[in-house]
Amino acid sequence: MKDIVVDAVEFVEQNQIYKAPFLANNPQKIPYSSNLIKSDYSAINQKRNFVTQWNVPSWGIARINHRDLQDLTLYTVEEAAGAGIHVYVLDSGIQEDHPDFEGRAHTEANFITYEDSGDHSGHGTHVAGIIGGNIFGVAKKTFVHAIKILDRNGDGTTSALLQAIAHIAQFHEPSRSIINLSLSGPRSKSIDDALSMLVEDHNIPIFVSAGNTGDDACDYSPAANPDVFAVGASDSGDNIPSFSSFGSCVSMYAPGTNITSTWIKDSALTMDGTSMANPHVSGIAAMLMSKRVFQSPHELYGILRAMATPNTLKPQDKAAQQNDSSDDSLINTTIYGSHWASMDIPRYALPESDMPSRVAYQLIKDEIALDGKPALNLATFVTTFMEEEAEKLMAENLSKNFIDFEEYPQTAEISDRCVNIIARLFNAPLDNPYAEAVGCSTVGSSEAIILATLAMKRRWQNSRKEKNLPSDQPNFIMGANCQVAWHKAVRYLDIEGREVKCTEDSLCMDPKKAVELVDENTIGICAILGSTYTGHYEDVETLSNLLDEKCKSNGWDIGIHVDAASGGFIAPFIIPELAWDFRISRVHSINVSGHKYGLTYPGIGWALWRDHKYLPQELVFNINYLGSDQASFTFNFSKGASNVIAQYYVLIRLGRIGFTKIMTNLVKTADYLADKLEETGLFTILSPRHGKGIPLVACSLKDKEKIYDEFDLAAKLRERGWIVPAYTMAPNAEHIKLLRIVVREDFSFNRCELLLRDILAALDALNTWSEKEMKNHRNERKTGARHKNRASFQQRYKKHHKASSRDKRDAPGIC
Repeated sequence: MKDIVVDAVEFVEQNQIYKAPFLANNPQKIPYSSNLIKSDYSAINQKRNFVTQWNVPSWGIARINHRDLQDLTLYTVEEAAGAGIHVYVLDSGIQEDHPDFEGRAHTEANFITYEDSGDHSGHGTHVAGIIGGNIFGVAKKTFVHAIKILDRNGDGTTSALLQAIAHIAQFHEPSRSIINLSLSGPRSKSIDDALSMLVEDHNIPIFVSAGNTGDDACDYSPAANPDVFAVGASDSGDNIPSFSSFGSCVSMYAPGTNITSTWIKDSALTMDGTSMANPHVSGIAAMLMSKRVFQSPHELYGILRAMATPNTLKPQDKAAQQNDSSDDSLINTTIYGSHWASMDIPRYALPESDMPSRVAYQLIKDEIALDGKPALNLATFVTTFMEEEAEKLMAENLSKNFIDFEEYPQTAEISDRCVNIIARLFNAPLDNPYAEAVGCSTVGSSEAIILATLAMKRRWQNSRKEKNLPSDQPNFIMGANCQVAWHKAVRYLDIEGREVKCTEDSLCMDPKKAVELVDENTIGICAILGSTYTGHYEDVETLSNLLDEKCKSNGWDIGIHVDAASGGFIAPFIIPELAWDFRISRVHSINVSGHKYGLTYPGIGWALWRDHKYLPQELVFNINYLGSDQASFTFNFSKGASNVIAQYYVLIRLGRIGFTKIMTNLVKTADYLADKLEETGLFTILSPRHGKGIPLVACSLKDKEKIYDEFDLAAKLRERGWIVPAYTMAPNAEHIKLLRIVVREDFSFNRCELLLRDILAALDALNTWSEKEMKNHRNERKTGARHKNRASFQQRYKKHHKASSRDKRDAPGIC
């Protein structure tokens, strides 16, 4: 038998069995028409359309409606609770014509090939009834969709669940969808990855059962996945029943014993299990989502935890033994039921006492969940995706100090390799016996820019002193479209910065105008390979030719520095024939950001000089550190080695072919997005296409007579989670407003389509607004009422914080 070679296979996993965690409490079915399950309703607030359900047939919905155990017969809820929300119940199916669903249940897909789509187990119908039944349900107006993945015995497989996940990814209702997974099974990477994809890429919250094994839920999937919300069971006395799984992976406990709900054949049944607890929380989530749009599932999870009643549950049996073993445990509940969750932890002072690591982790995780999602942040050029192997290498090397060459010689060797690889990529004259390129890693491009500017200034000063000429008035020439790091460089190094103004016809630096500003005190000129505003590559070759003529006639030696922070890892693979790098002798130095299109997490940058003579020797420090003689010319002494190692991983992992494939895809996606926006007739595209600039789309609205502008559109997109910056052009062209969408490696074609859809939907919404509504909306943004304007929100936060009784001496932060 021949071996089968499968190079494309990342891992192999068994097609495992997953089960519905439930226990039949009372196997006696009750006909739906029975008086035992009838409830009475009365309106208690006509204005807000609240109703109270009296004599509820299941104590569970009453318990989640009260902070205590006083009355477990009443359930008060908005009449339209859950309206417009679609809950996908991945289970044994649903009896869609059960009268309690009032036509809101729908059989959508069946992935059990040996059974029809009907519910032959009853489990799925029971779960769906808790979510959205008229009598038994939490969210009484929500839609429930049956995705059948469990058979009549309550068993399902990994493959069936993965097929269901793929189906939902394709057909779900955006921003209106929830998944209920009342099942549990062995740990599964494939299932965890697929569920995380739904959460991260499609913004679908997922609620899962903790399991009925009575042990740590972290040992099972899907409960162990940090992107889902795992629910354990409680009983009518606020005890944790012995069957319920527990531990740090459990996000909340909900009623899970003696729960009566819908059953097949138009009946009702009482059951126990975390399968019953979970849909209570799914129902609450449906009610919340029907009232507002959440930026991410994790934001919704945080709201649910904040609404829960802490310090209520009492453990039983195994849970008590496991959870109450020491002061460092979570006692008898989850993190959110522990006393740390209700502690007033100082924000700007060191806490007096310690806390368990998992509590600190969860508290910080919950707070940063309020941040925007990196994958939807289309404002940043910074890498937001790396492969698992790269992340592993970084984690394994976080403790390495890069400066310790003697202790970590291979890391130093890897850094040298990166410099050589990048220098060759930029066509450094490495084969010239009279020239030898030199470079170093930096903390992003800002450090590289300041180092390059310092080298140019010092070289110019040395030349002037040799000729007995004044050297106290250096100037540096740059376009008004340059990044703020250049303004820092000239200010910090006491250099006059001369700007080439932008115009409506020229949104980046004009080479002719730049050379006109050159004089004997000019230390250099910056050309940008990828303008931050519009993505254009500035014409380095023309700039060099014009500068050659001026220097030749005046006897000057003025170099060009190319700021290739964004374009340095793109141009060599998309338009390798473009001369912008060390092929041009007038180019003395280049900086590039590894954490942009070098596809490495922040912050890593690189500074390179075409030859030693362009880096004055007096700027290089030779030090003896820990027994090793080292040359250093960076500002930072101690810095982590993990980013350098990650950069090397990317370089050797992808190679020239891999980089070309990725950059080609990015250019195609950017061109497609630009074309589609242009086809609407609503936008003017300001960015270059077909790889003639970095892959981004800069655009402005054509109709300037509308009551809304680019800033209003950006704010509207933010409500859907997208971070698309709106801004005005560089000085002298400030009247031009534009939006900029950066296309990064993880901005897939599918995500591009979602953005296009949301842009058009946002414009449709803005077109319906009156001038008064628009004025109010803008005032809210300015005052920070919507928390979209960071600066104004910070002011409001500081004002509120100073009024508090804590941390009176908090110091302001400087970014």
